[in-house]
Parts: sequence; structure tokens; C-alpha cells
Amino acid sequence: MQHRITTPGNLLNNQGHLREPGWATQPMLHYNRAYITAARWRIKEWDYYAVISRHFGLACTVSDNGYLGLVSVTLFDFDKKTEHTKTILTPLPLGSYNLPATTSEGTVCFKHKQMEMEFKTTPGQRTLHCSVPDFCPGST
Repeated sequence: MQHRITTPGNLLNNQGHLREPGWATQPMLHYNRAYITAARWRIKEWDYYAVISRHFGLACTVSDNGYLGLVSVTLFDFDKKTEHTKTILTPLPLGSYNLPATTSEGTVCFKHKQMEMEFKTTPGQRTLHCSVPDFCPGST
């Protein structure tokens, strides 16, 4: 049986381990990068969203994997059974993406000449913005 988390608290304890393994129906646990005891290049942080309809899907990712940054957008066309992805890789971000401490606050922002992505959280609302010039060259 899996454990349901019902009490707010920290995600990690002072030793850098999960304080309470389990699941929740809403954000309950506060993430604090300072509690992580691993080397900077081993810390994995990301924010991911998938927006799905009957005909289309959109997946957006901003990921700081310590030694490698990955920012990606994928558009799925379920009717045509196609997908197109654009990914930007950056070496050694080591926390420089400044991802927010929780999913209920803050803004994720990535700017590159080939792609801009922003996930903005305000009270009661989340806004996703993605701009990819020449996302699918040659298409109409």
C-alpha cells in the first residue's frame, strides 16, 4: 500500500533524504536545494508540463541535471500520428536555471536564441509560454 502525504512539510530531512516517501493530491512538500547532500553536478531539478486534447498534445520541459541542461518542447498530432521536438542542451548548468523551490510559487524562465520558455505561477493560475522560431521548418 502506498502512503498518502496529508501534512505539509519539507521534502528532505537534514541528512538530504526524503522526509516522508509517498504521494499527495496537491503540492504538500517544500523543496529546499540547500538540504541536498549530493555534489552539485549530481542534483537533478526540472519542471515539466503536458497539455493534452483529443487531437493534439504539447509537452514542455526545463531540466537542470547538474552536468547537463535540457530544455525541450514537443508537439504531438494524434490525428496524423506525428510528433516534432526541439531540444536545447547546455553543458554544466549546475543550478543556474534557478528553478523555484516549489511548484506552487515562482517562475521558471529559459532564454536562448533558438527557444524561450517561461512557466509562471501566480495565485490560482499557471501560465505557460513557449516561443520557438523555426520550430518546424518547411511546414505550413
